[in-house]
Amino acid sequence: MVATTREIAGYKIVHSFGVAEGLGVSVYTATLPGGQRGILLDTMREAFLDMLAKAAAQGANAIVGQRYT
Repeated sequence: MVATTREIAGYKIVHSFGVAEGLGVSVYTATLPGGQRGILLDTMREAFLDMLAKAAAQGANAIVGQRYT
């Protein structure tokens, strides 16, 4: 479960594992705005999946306060 809020209604946070970061690297080779957007979305997906994997490896069953910076 992933939420952008600091809490999830009906659930209690019993342990915090700290920050689970996701990293995505992109190189903008397309010159068309649509091509760049596609690359950006792929990068965001890559970062999101990386974050999920790192959280799961720490034993987390949810992520709260998720955001892109």
